Amino acid sequence: FLSALSGVLLLALGMSPSRAEPTAIAAFVGTFTGIGVAESYDDIYAPETVRDLDVVIAARGPDFSVTWTTVVRSVGGKAKRKTRTLSFASTGVGSQYRNDVLDDPFGDGLAWAGIEEQTLSVFVLNIDAKGGYQLQRYARTLTGLGMDLAFTRKVDGEDLRVVKAKLVRSR
Repeated sequence: FLSALSGVLLLALGMSPSRAEPTAIAAFVGTFTGIGVAESYDDIYAPETVRDLDVVIAARGPDFSVTWTTVVRSVGGKAKRKTRTLSFASTGVGSQYRNDVLDDPFGDGLAWAGIEEQTLSVFVLNIDAKGGYQLQRYARTLTGLGMDLAFTRKVDGEDLRVVKAKLVRSR
């Protein structure tokens, strides 16, 4: 009786009695294309810019790689294209993954990834010579048509750039 009552109370409060299991990396595998809007709080970019985005996620057993391309168009029509690939290996602990290339926050950076429910998050951390830090988070959440991307770049805890995008699965 008590467990049934606690279940009813949890549901009434909008909480589930147990947390949903993370989605397997296989659900994220594919090619996604879309468009997003960036809000910047620095002097490098205009306050708001439109970005074309491509994301390719490929799996090799429990390991995977993410390749993303961003095209930023300036007010004058000039386009700047950046592509980056990171590969991740399972840590053997839940849905957590490590990147063996970016493994030094004081050097090229430290990267890791994790899956929580329907969201694959990739993090990149850099620490500068003065002890300040920059943390980037790419949160890719599966949707019925593809995925939503929420990117944040924080410097010393303050948002420097936020990008929100909708991507459609093309393969």
